[in-house]
Amino acid sequence: MNTSGKYIIIAATLLGIFTSQNAEAFFSKEKQKRDFNSHGEALTALGIVDVYPFEEKHRALRCTAFHLGDGYVATAGHCFLGAQDCNGALVRWHNSNVTSKCQKMLYSNASESFARGNEFSNDLSVFEVDVAPAQKFLVTSERPFSDTLSRENVRLLRAQLRSGKVEASYSETCQLVTGRITNIFGQPKAQDTAVHTCTYGDFADGSPLIDINTKTLLALHQGTSLLPAFDSTSDETAALKSINFAKTISELDILRIINSKDVRRTQIRIGGFSSEVFSTGLYEKISMKVATLNAFPDSETVSFSAHNGIDSQLEISGADGAKMIFAGPRRAGYEQRFQFKAPVQIVLKSAHTGIAPSAWIENIQSP
Repeated sequence: MNTSGKYIIIAATLLGIFTSQNAEAFFSKEKQKRDFNSHGEALTALGIVDVYPFEEKHRALRCTAFHLGDGYVATAGHCFLGAQDCNGALVRWHNSNVTSKCQKMLYSNASESFARGNEFSNDLSVFEVDVAPAQKFLVTSERPFSDTLSRENVRLLRAQLRSGKVEASYSETCQLVTGRITNIFGQPKAQDTAVHTCTYGDFADGSPLIDINTKTLLALHQGTSLLPAFDSTSDETAALKSINFAKTISELDILRIINSKDVRRTQIRIGGFSSEVFSTGLYEKISMKVATLNAFPDSETVSFSAHNGIDSQLEISGADGAKMIFAGPRRAGYEQRFQFKAPVQIVLKSAHTGIAPSAWIENIQSP
């Protein structure tokens, strides 16, 4: 999805349990060296993902995606609008005729959450595909957050379409800035927010930024904001400056996600919540499968609470054919409790064009 001049604020809390044993199994350093031993091989691990959440199913959101290894692929969370379902996503790889199909969504979020000082801008989707390149990206180890701004020399990997084929390339050396990042009017951003100076092309959201020396993955490109830049001598007029935002990614982030693949979610947050309505910059109505909820082994039903955002509609279907359409009034904070025979399919629709629908499903349990 090309969001040049636009930036969608996004995130939530990563799920899962981290163990050193799993770390050794998934991130074998020797295997990383075999899979990723030159800049040229990194290009092979880059692709373009098409996601199909629109009512017109031939239309797609399009972003850059990259292989993490073992069939796990990552991109920006807003490329899936935070849905916990593949929505027909397909990945085409650099210099290859192979098209991979999304098999399972492990983690996806498209909202920003601030609570108790633990702020994360987890604009991230990680999903499994049926086939993937042999090459993958090294992931940087966990680094402690610092209020002090830090600058690193990086390159951004760009994926473009040429006559239907994916071609990948590197930007010139540029800078990734981490630390206490601020946005409009000096408001602080989440701790894993970064900014960068790299040039990018179409469908850049989700593009990886790598360290020029170690070649490890440091962050992914989220989008660009156009902000007013006032002249210091006069506040009467302001030019516009663009700021490229990114989400930093660490080995621990990915491990938490991989290890949570079989963990039952207790809540799902899609888009903004309540009155947090954002523009997609697109003009097609959205109808996407949010998730399928399964019952626990000792139960046949699933219960949950649902909040829908303004101009958003939930369609909930049970295994016995029961169906409920939940639109609610056009005000924030409306909640409804549901119980259906499992598996339960939840579809989220937008009431108007150009608006990303939003919903919050919580307290998911089997009575």
